[in-house]
Amino acid sequence: MNEDDFWKLIEDLWDIVNEEKYKRMIIAIPKEYPENASELGKKFEDVMEQKVFPRLEKELRCMSKEESFSFNQILEKKLYDLDTREIHEYVEGSDDGFLYHRGFIVGMGKEYYYSILNDPSKGLLRLRSEDFAYMTRAIHHERFSDQENIDSFTEGISRETCSNLEGWKEDNNID
Repeated sequence: MNEDDFWKLIEDLWDIVNEEKYKRMIIAIPKEYPENASELGKKFEDVMEQKVFPRLEKELRCMSKEESFSFNQILEKKLYDLDTREIHEYVEGSDDGFLYHRGFIVGMGKEYYYSILNDPSKGLLRLRSEDFAYMTRAIHHERFSDQENIDSFTEGISRETCSNLEGWKEDNNID
């Protein structure tokens, strides 16, 4: 599995639940209307938990060990890349809460992920997906008992909050 396959799988899950029009709306909601954004975002949390993730779980349970490992490597890197002070300032949350919010961002798909990575001010407050942050890892471990590899799918990179030291520097232009 490569990055294109990773995003295609996530997009296909959204297509199945026919939520594409709402997904694109959430990206377009201006930050000035947080109550509307939060209401729509809450609907997405529900759709993710009730419709998208059960389908993702089914897909993960059909993957080979190599595919599952690759999926988790890519996910780990995506969560790591979102682990920055600037994104945290917009979406807030405790260490776990910020991880779950980053799970929400990745789970929303490629377009939303890159919109937040490129402009953290588009991040919506208090929207989380604990399942996306940990479910894939748990299924891999359950199916393949691969604890030595699961501890870090990508050497030197972790999904845990504040592990991206470069992203948490006060001024990323300072070495």
